[in-house]
Amino acid sequence: MKNELTISKGNSATRITDMAAKATETQSIIDALSATNNKTAQALVKEQKLNHLYQLGYILGCMKADYDCMPDELAAQQKFNGIPVNLLVKMKIDEMVLDAREEAHADDFTRETEYSRKYRRLCEMICGYGYNMSFIEDRFERFYPNGSHKVVEGFATGYSETFHDICNVYGIETATTDPKTQDIWKNFEFFTKREVHEYTLEGLYHYMYNGGVNCSGNPNVPYGSNMRMVNEGVYQKLKARSACEFEKTQVNFNF
Repeated sequence: MKNELTISKGNSATRITDMAAKATETQSIIDALSATNNKTAQALVKEQKLNHLYQLGYILGCMKADYDCMPDELAAQQKFNGIPVNLLVKMKIDEMVLDAREEAHADDFTRETEYSRKYRRLCEMICGYGYNMSFIEDRFERFYPNGSHKVVEGFATGYSETFHDICNVYGIETATTDPKTQDIWKNFEFFTKREVHEYTLEGLYHYMYNGGVNCSGNPNVPYGSNMRMVNEGVYQKLKARSACEFEKTQVNFNF
C-alpha cells in the first residue's frame, strides 16, 4: 500500500524508503522460513523477527522526527494509512513496546515514579552511569522484553539520524547525544505511558560519565557528572521553515 508523506528535504526520503524496502524483504524471509519444517529455520526466524522489529522501529522514528520538525499546520495534514502520523506512530509503539512490557510484567529496576528521579535511576541501573561505566544489555532487554528493545533501539536511531540530518542541511548546530545510552532514557515515558506522546532531543540530559569514561562508545559525546540543557530552541527554528522546504515522497509500506 502506497502512502504519500511530506518530509524535509535532505536524506529523509531515502532513509524511510530504504528501510521500508528492507523491512518488506525481511518479512518475506520470515514467511519463507516459517513455511519450512526445519529446526535451524525456526532459530533463524527468531533472529529475523528481531531484525524486523528494529526496522519497524527505525521507520517510525524517522516519521516521528520529520513530523516533530515541521510547522504545526503542515504536520496536521500528515496521514499514513488514513491515520494522522503522530497518532499512528504512538499507536504502533504502544502496540509493540508498551503492550509487550505489560504482558511480560517487565522489570522496572526502580521504585521511583517521579520522572526526574526515575530518569536518573534508570541511567544508573541500565546505562552504568556512576557505577560499572558500561551499558548493561541484559537489563535493557529486561526493561523492554520480548524483543521490544529492538523496536525502541530502532526508533531512537531513526529519530536521531533524521533529526540531526535535517539540522545539518539547514546549518543548525546541535549537541551530540547517543540514541541507545541517552535518548531512550530521557524519553522513557514515551515508551512506557500511553498518555505521553512527546519524544524530544531537546531539554535536560544526563551526562553522568564519571571517572572520564564515555559509556556510549561515541567519542563525540562529552562526559562529566552533571546535567546539561541541549538543543534548546532547535525545534522552534525547524518549525519556522516555510512549506517550500519540504517535499512529498511515496512510501510503499504498510504496518
